[in-house]
Amino acid sequence: MANNPTGTAGLNFVYGARVPIVYGSGRASDIAAHMPWAGGGEQILAIVDPGILNTDAVLKLFSSLEAAGYEVNCFDKVRSDPTEHDIDEAADLIRTVSPDVVIGVGGGSALDTAKLAASVAADASGAGSYALMAHPLPERLTRLVMLPTTAGTGAEVTRTAVFTDGRGCKTWTWGEAMLPDVAILDPLLTLTLPPHLTAATGLDAMVHAIEACTNRDTHPFIHALGLHAVRMVRLNLQEAIKRPDDLNVRGGLLMASTLAGMAIDGAGTALAHGMGHALCTVAGVHHGRAVALALNAMFPENAKAAPKIHARIARALGVRDRGDTAIELALKGARAYHDLILQTGMDISLQNDGLSVKDLDRLMDAVGSEENKPICEKNCYLPSEKEMRNLFHRLLSQ
Repeated sequence: MANNPTGTAGLNFVYGARVPIVYGSGRASDIAAHMPWAGGGEQILAIVDPGILNTDAVLKLFSSLEAAGYEVNCFDKVRSDPTEHDIDEAADLIRTVSPDVVIGVGGGSALDTAKLAASVAADASGAGSYALMAHPLPERLTRLVMLPTTAGTGAEVTRTAVFTDGRGCKTWTWGEAMLPDVAILDPLLTLTLPPHLTAATGLDAMVHAIEACTNRDTHPFIHALGLHAVRMVRLNLQEAIKRPDDLNVRGGLLMASTLAGMAIDGAGTALAHGMGHALCTVAGVHHGRAVALALNAMFPENAKAAPKIHARIARALGVRDRGDTAIELALKGARAYHDLILQTGMDISLQNDGLSVKDLDRLMDAVGSEENKPICEKNCYLPSEKEMRNLFHRLLSQ
């Protein structure tokens, strides 16, 4: 819906959720039952976050596959922000092993690595050749199964992969070839996530949901997904931090993340992600924390630019409507979002990341880069250069 995140005038969109989703505790250990196209005996390559490789849940996953007759190979050279080189190395292994199924197990970095490596392995070109869709992705030759171990990116249901290119800049590519064949949501896989990552990934999901609902490509189907994702993050995030072994709240957060992933797959993100990518590029700030803090800095301006949808977001954030105008309610939503960040215990200062107002020019260059321009221009509030500098100043002064 071009230039109108608050109504339906000029409504024109196509949206379809096309990834089968399996949910439930213990479903990962029964993975073979959710791959109806396979009959056992096939080669499987698992692309796994190294931090969870030897956890009970992942070992049970591998054991169940081997018991079903599959030969399991593993690639675990996945880092927090995957690089072009990481993805090319995984793609080389796929070409060598020729697996029938590629399984991504981990957070968004592992899932994005699995999706993009499985796609680019179909030809000799490296991942960098497909940045910003310089070339269309080749047709994928393997099946693709996603098992998220964090509740944040929603990468298990998206057609997008984010990586760092050879210049050290965050970039991405997208295409139908990266749509998984099935996503398995098992809250047991998220139990080992420490509090600070539970907070960062949960807030990442919140930002996905809010930006999908408020950017210039949004529409009512996105609102249905995104607003409910906001509610579910609000209801479950603090509880997951307080009670990390509670499968109900872990499961609620996992479903919220997937809903938010479906929302951004249909509408994309916006300026908070552009600013967050700049923080990642300049100082290596964790993605979830970066976008959460970026949205915190700009939320009031977004609320004033699109008060009706932000009033609905405020209600989803738990703000009570006491006869407020849309703008009053929207600004209360900005405060509720800020309070939620504080309640998670997230450090809102970027000083320990080595950033200060002295880095304003570098951040401005990064946010204005070619790869960030499309998402920044989708934001409901379009700041001038001076206003953009003020936003970064506010972010660095938190």
